[in-house]
Amino acid sequence: MSNIHLIYPPLCSSLFQLQFYTVQMSADSSNFTTTTHRAPYAGISPSRPELSQRGKVVLITGSSGGIGFVIARSFAKAGAAKVIMTGRRQGLLDEAVTTLSVQFPKTSFAAHQIDIAKTADVEDIWNQFDVEGLVVDVLVLNAARIQPVGSLVDIGYGEVWADFTTNVGSHMLFTDLFYHQKKRHSSKRLVCICVGRCLS
Repeated sequence: MSNIHLIYPPLCSSLFQLQFYTVQMSADSSNFTTTTHRAPYAGISPSRPELSQRGKVVLITGSSGGIGFVIARSFAKAGAAKVIMTGRRQGLLDEAVTTLSVQFPKTSFAAHQIDIAKTADVEDIWNQFDVEGLVVDVLVLNAARIQPVGSLVDIGYGEVWADFTTNVGSHMLFTDLFYHQKKRHSSKRLVCICVGRCLS
């Protein structure tokens, strides 16, 4: 039995305090959504003890802004020991790390500029973790390549293939390297969260 747990939205929304919708069947079943939440509330707060990430090392792809930044902040709120943030733009990553380091001084933040579509970049970051003796406990796959909606033939082979290699290939590579960390004890529980654009 594997010690990796894959989590897909909306299961991860409680930890991240992202906007999400609670779906329930109403009595007449004509309205599936009876409660809509547009702001965080106590029931999904990352500061709840049962959501504690104390002592965990978390790696989040695409975390210099947007949803990835909010995910990083929520893991810090939940007490993660270290949050590793990745993205393609070093300046934005540095700003994000500075902001979160001030807000959460008990959590260590690190910025790594990588392009998830480049196999060498992905392998290099995991090799660096191995050299440092760092074992990642939680992997959040948030980065993606997004196209406007259209047919495959209108978008074209080159763009579709680039989307596939980024949104599927790089996620598979990250997951494989995450699971096969050399310094990870085989009994260590790992959690992989896919934010969902292509793989959910």
